[in-house]
Amino acid sequence: MTTNPPVRDSATFRAERLRIAGERVACPRAIDVFNPYTGERVGTAPMATVEQVREAYRVARAYRAQLSRHERSAILQRAAALLRARTDEASRLITAESGLCRKDSLYEVGRVADVFVFGANEALRDDGRCFLATSRRTARSAR
Repeated sequence: MTTNPPVRDSATFRAERLRIAGERVACPRAIDVFNPYTGERVGTAPMATVEQVREAYRVARAYRAQLSRHERSAILQRAAALLRARTDEASRLITAESGLCRKDSLYEVGRVADVFVFGANEALRDDGRCFLATSRRTARSAR
């Protein structure tokens, strides 16, 4: 008979909680996340119930954004700046969860920040085209 060795928690262990509609929600079960090289448990991720998934979909479906494109852009720019300010912390977390070397996890953090900036710039593009026309022959852009 074999027994599993006791689980060792990392010094930076994080037990995450599920969030629905901005509120933290308790889950009856969680998924353990292990560092593939050290075997240490670096955290847990919540395992939502079917009812919680349905509630999350209901909330998401009913949501109507109230932010302007400028506000969305500012939020994404701020997220990029915060991530860049916490590059070391985010890189260490990626390394612990995935086993990537620090060089690669630092690169990944930079990529994520770049995606936030890209999204911020795209949010500013005028995507609200209007076309005034009474027929297809006379259609013209109303930009």
